[in-house]
Amino acid sequence: MQIDDILKLKLKKRPDVSDHEWTAWEHKTFNMHRVVLVWQPEKAPAQYAKIPEIVRARMASCFKSSWWRGLGFGLIAVLPSVPAGVEACVDDIDTRENPKGTWQWSVWQLREHGAVIGAHMWLQGYLSSIYQQLVQGYESDGNKVATFKKDKDLLMKFLTSLLPFNEHEKPTG
Repeated sequence: MQIDDILKLKLKKRPDVSDHEWTAWEHKTFNMHRVVLVWQPEKAPAQYAKIPEIVRARMASCFKSSWWRGLGFGLIAVLPSVPAGVEACVDDIDTRENPKGTWQWSVWQLREHGAVIGAHMWLQGYLSSIYQQLVQGYESDGNKVATFKKDKDLLMKFLTSLLPFNEHEKPTG
């Protein structure tokens, strides 16, 4: 599977904010801003707890969130080894808008084990089809794949119980 082939269907590569470890892909309009970061470090941090800080710092240094369109992003991490505490990767997915950028999903390729972990927020959005294609592609390539959905927090559960809302419907914006 070629990650770039999946990403280029909806996003444009941003060489100006890419380097030897990071590749950035973006879709930006007046009312929507979406990013996928591909991170391929030569050496993974020993502890997973450092990774969310690294990802958020990269997003903050390369992309700005605007109040009128927000910023949603996904992460593809191709790691040479498994960091301790990687099970926390689901915890870092946002369940609602984050003014610093909404982390919508992650795909963690753990090369030494031929395994992939996918974590997605409860709501489907513009980047969801990319996530689904990546997970299917990794599985087709013979990787062991496990996917997880981060459910709504208590406030969102309450609000969506009051209002008619289809979480699988694609947003119009």
